Amino acid sequence: ETSLGEDCNDTLATAFVDLGCGCGEPAALEGLDCDGNCLNGGAYTSISVREGSSWGSYYSFTYYGGTWALVDLSTGDSIAEATSDDESLCLVDGCYEISGTSGSGPTYPFSYSIDGSAYVTPGSTYGSDIFDLGSSCTYGCMDSTAFNYDSGALVDDGSCVAVVEGCTDSTAFNYNSDANTDDGSCIPVVNGCTNALANNFDVNANT
Repeated sequence: ETSLGEDCNDTLATAFVDLGCGCGEPAALEGLDCDGNCLNGGAYTSISVREGSSWGSYYSFTYYGGTWALVDLSTGDSIAEATSDDESLCLVDGCYEISGTSGSGPTYPFSYSIDGSAYVTPGSTYGSDIFDLGSSCTYGCMDSTAFNYDSGALVDDGSCVAVVEGCTDSTAFNYNSDANTDDGSCIPVVNGCTNALANNFDVNANT
């Protein structure tokens, strides 16, 4: 069996070497097998970043001092803190945030393209966007002080509802229809005469 770097069995005029993918075949790229499949089971993904413009032209992003990153929102890990305009990497299904800051200001905003698609400009000098592989992003309220906070959400969907304390018992005397968090202040209804001038006035009645 031919090992890495040795001459193959064909020792005629031109000697080939086996670089791991067969005699005379190029070596596999980092992270890929010899058939071009990602070793981590992910999708081989190409990301290009550029400085955009209002007139439709695109320019090198990093050459003019731009910085960008790709973060896995489920772990907070940085997948790419790139120093080049073009990156190719194996991405498993997940919820990612791509972001960048243009080195040339708002006239040349951060723009990106995934797998050769049309460039997207998500902001101005700074921009960020969600990149969802395999429908992995979960959306919800991410404000931990909100009434409907969702600890499992990875992307805030703007649905947060403020906490409103009060009596939430609809049968109580002081029921507050706007309250969504009971504060223990509910007062039971006590029927009776509430007219202090009446003979049968009931000091405990509230209804």
